[in-house]
Amino acid sequence: MLGTIVANGANGADLRIELSETASLARVQLLIRSLTYEHHSSIWYSGKRSVGLTLVDRWGAAAQKLITINNVITNQAPTLRFTSGFVAKYTIGSRGYIGLVSGVDVADRENRIDGGALNVRQAGFSESTDQLRIAPQGDGIDQVNVVGNKIMVSGIEVATLTSPLNANYLSLRWNAFAKVTDVRLVLRRIQFRSISLTTTSASRFIGFTLVDAFDGASVEAVRQVDFVP
Repeated sequence: MLGTIVANGANGADLRIELSETASLARVQLLIRSLTYEHHSSIWYSGKRSVGLTLVDRWGAAAQKLITINNVITNQAPTLRFTSGFVAKYTIGSRGYIGLVSGVDVADRENRIDGGALNVRQAGFSESTDQLRIAPQGDGIDQVNVVGNKIMVSGIEVATLTSPLNANYLSLRWNAFAKVTDVRLVLRRIQFRSISLTTTSASRFIGFTLVDAFDGASVEAVRQVDFVP
């Protein structure tokens, strides 16, 4: 037996191995080469870690050897998926807004969308009289509000609108207070309308893309809008 683990090194604690009296230098070298580092947090941060290695014999301790570990973020893009396949219906000439999103799943492995974006575009035919907006509710719990170009959730500013008001596309930039749960709430408040009284009856296909803090982009989710008399 080479030795006994008396502290397992989990959760940032020290790893300590008490060597047996029969441990040779050659076997200790093999042990040192077998040491590994793993990072298990669901929130990933880049940066360096320093690990100190000290060998102690019966007469004293060797000088500590510092090993530097560079953590490199391997980002996984967020996901945005509609859970209901309904086709939105818009009455020609009504000029009223309709909602585009009901059931939606949003996820990001790193749980980091700060500095990322939400982009909504017309993926097919569109007219200049088409408009998209985030419909304001208020400042209550889980409510979405729009104050100028500021997007608020539960009374806290989580994003800035970067597209013009009443455009046929919509873009916003998430700030440091934004969470994945806020994305779902904002998505459910996105609405469409046409201000034309004589618009064509061609269907619109509106694409939604979420970008996370590390510029990973979701696969575009598309909602169909059919025009009816």
